[in-house]
Amino acid sequence: MSTEIITYESIEKWVKEKLDEYLGFDSTEMTAYLLSMETHHEMEKYLEELFGSGKKIQKFSETLVKKLSTLPRKVNRFPKTVKPQTNQKNNQKKKDTPTTTTATTSSNKSKQSKKQIGSFAEIEMQMRPGEPCECQATKHKLITNCLNCGKVICEQEGRGPCKFCQTPLFTNPANFSAHQKEQSEKNLLNAIKYKDTILGYQNTHAKRTIVYDDQEDYFENASNKWLSNEERDAVQKQEQEFKKQQQDSKRTTRISIDFVGRRIISQEVKPTFEKLSFSNNSNSDSSNNNSNVDKDQDIDIIEKIKYKSHINNNINSNKKEMLEQGESIDESKDIITRQYYGVEEDSIVLKSMKVLDNSSFKFRGIVEGFWKYYDEKVQSPKRVPNIVMYNSFLKMFKQRNCNYFIISPQHYSNSFSFKDTVIPSDVLKFSKALFNSAKENNVTLNIAIVFPRDFVFGDDESVDFIKSKLENYRQQIGVNDFSLILPSGFNDTFTQPIVAPNSTKSEVNNSKTYSQTQTYFLTKLHEKTKSKPFNNIMVCPSIFEMNLLSGSTPPSRQQIEYWLEINRATPSQYPILFTTIQGSLQNDQLVKIKNIFDKRDMVVIEKYPFSSKKTNTNSNDDLNIDWDPYRCEFADHKSQLAGVLASPFDKEFHIDNMSFVLTLSTFTQYLQSPFNYQAELSLRTNLIDLMGNEELAEDFSDVILALSNGIFKRIQSVVKSNPSLADSHIDPREKLFFTDLIEKSQQVYSFFTSQYPNDLITKKLDIIISVLSNYIGKSNE
Repeated sequence: MSTEIITYESIEKWVKEKLDEYLGFDSTEMTAYLLSMETHHEMEKYLEELFGSGKKIQKFSETLVKKLSTLPRKVNRFPKTVKPQTNQKNNQKKKDTPTTTTATTSSNKSKQSKKQIGSFAEIEMQMRPGEPCECQATKHKLITNCLNCGKVICEQEGRGPCKFCQTPLFTNPANFSAHQKEQSEKNLLNAIKYKDTILGYQNTHAKRTIVYDDQEDYFENASNKWLSNEERDAVQKQEQEFKKQQQDSKRTTRISIDFVGRRIISQEVKPTFEKLSFSNNSNSDSSNNNSNVDKDQDIDIIEKIKYKSHINNNINSNKKEMLEQGESIDESKDIITRQYYGVEEDSIVLKSMKVLDNSSFKFRGIVEGFWKYYDEKVQSPKRVPNIVMYNSFLKMFKQRNCNYFIISPQHYSNSFSFKDTVIPSDVLKFSKALFNSAKENNVTLNIAIVFPRDFVFGDDESVDFIKSKLENYRQQIGVNDFSLILPSGFNDTFTQPIVAPNSTKSEVNNSKTYSQTQTYFLTKLHEKTKSKPFNNIMVCPSIFEMNLLSGSTPPSRQQIEYWLEINRATPSQYPILFTTIQGSLQNDQLVKIKNIFDKRDMVVIEKYPFSSKKTNTNSNDDLNIDWDPYRCEFADHKSQLAGVLASPFDKEFHIDNMSFVLTLSTFTQYLQSPFNYQAELSLRTNLIDLMGNEELAEDFSDVILALSNGIFKRIQSVVKSNPSLADSHIDPREKLFFTDLIEKSQQVYSFFTSQYPNDLITKKLDIIISVLSNYIGKSNE
């Protein structure tokens, strides 16, 4: 029996016969194109594109692949050809059949109206304009999305109503009625407020939801194959105990008596337990463990498996504080909803956050802005600060685990100068009261001695004078910590012409002599106070604003020589105070500073709450309005700093008004927990504690955050440059936004006017209202 020999020519003949049979016309071009394909997958795809995926075609494709596989591998088995165009003309059958004549005639008649296609997938259905289309804007251009159902509207469907829900796609605001305009503005305002709220939650990254899963622990742990038999028994006993507590809680009712609101609040007790933990680091109380468990066998396991219910405890404790303060509690709101959207829950989240150890900062607190008096031409009025405000700072320090407060009594009175040894009575009375209050709140009071520019450091009499001045403060007030604020800049009397190496030009170098005289003075002072040493003496060098930021103007050679000499010869017991020109320390600066001041305690002074740029404060319109929450720009994970202090620096001296209480509260919040500090969250919670009203606190935080990062200063500059602004320069959305800010500012202004009528914060709020009103072209009523 003879077998047919398979060759390339026989396969080509067989494929052509099959395609002629399927197509009904000559398929020489298609056969050549099919056999010129390099892979079997391309052949199968081309056949499926021509004829579909029927069984007959699949069998033909499989047979073709098998025949081609039996042939030896050969380069370019068939010549590469161009893909043939399939059209209606190729579909004509042979002339010898009767049906072919009819098809040929009809084809010739419609030849001009037919469109050539490369595949059947390119056939488009002709639809009348306005008919529904499901192309999802893939074939036609996109017009819009339906704002009601979300359907994608393409050009085929047009600009009429949505074909799915019949909602109008476009509306003209000019045709709105008064009610429609009011409703549109209200919806826009609510949308903006909701957007700001969601973005605020995104920025804080605070956990605002709780998942209650009462059964997962037991079904998962009881069947865990990695647990021992003793651990499974303990889990089973814990499950029985929990079910018993659930049943008991249903029969237990908690009653709260609101004496202010004259009502009794009944609430069912719903204990919340966290997931079972088998870690060895659990710190929860073991009093809730099952007393029936055998202590000898299961004591280690019970220490590992414990319930925690701190979330509800925090909520209940917060409610208790509100009742003690005379505030009513609205129990009609769902607790989960309030926890996600409410302002009260921000304080719950903040208070329940784990406060990480900040013991790496030895000195944590604030400093008065006595650098304001560095410029001798500035004649600012001197007065004794408000003891009530300063005491509020000390109480805040105790709550936030802060411990340092630096003041400068020599700037409290015009009759008390640097050379005076007798302390005025009013200054002495204030300083004693403040020292006693600081002692009660476990805060160290530090007195700063600001040296004049003409002070002679190389004289032994100067050393004796400063020693007697410090001892006088210690005897009369009780203070044992001091800060020596050396004169700013170089003293012009210490000039020494020198010639640098490889240079013919003489330069004036006063850094060497000046730094040596200062270190000589500090060394002598340390030696003379050894018999009765002081607790801490900080030194603020003459060049203490360090310009070491990458990309900025580098420090001069004289500045670097001065710092190196101060680091080398200053007594090691004296910490160094420093700040940056920008006012906020950054990581790259911290590394460079520690390279210069090696093995020495460094205390950074953050220029907060004001920015580093100088502003004129001669008029009320130019008052510094910087209420942004504190934002730390460095991460001291290696404990390179000995302390962090905040100061208004040269902008304000006294910090005895509500503006400083407001801003510095966020700074002390950072000092309490620097590793998980969140600026916006701390601002809102501090405003609630300060104002005692959630709605007003939320309004005030909206105003502060909306005008933060220099936005208010830019608006103020625009208003000053164009006093006669009209509302045509802003769009309706912006006008609506600022109108809402004005209303919130007016409500906050009314609150502080009634509580603190003479405080500086009321003047600043009045400026905000006036500037924003002028900006949107609205008269300030």
